[in-house]
Amino acid sequence: MYLFDGKYLRVKNVQLGYTLPATWSKKLGLQKLRAYVSGQNVLTFSGVKFIDPESTEFNNNLSANGANSARAYPTPIYYGFGLDVTL
Repeated sequence: MYLFDGKYLRVKNVQLGYTLPATWSKKLGLQKLRAYVSGQNVLTFSGVKFIDPESTEFNNNLSANGANSARAYPTPIYYGFGLDVTL
């Protein structure tokens, strides 16, 4: 009676960075300078919108026997940025 399409696509880890050319870094008195942004769990494409597709809340069968047990925590989404500096 209740069938759900369980396929999903999740972008788990992404990091984009840029290293300044050595000539520019040397003008700043540095050997190397790299800036980056990163993210974890930034996108999820799923046909099932009411629960995280990686959840173990339903014991892999989506029955309603434990649907409100408070074990289904939201998946954290993380964004960060940083600088790698070599003197």
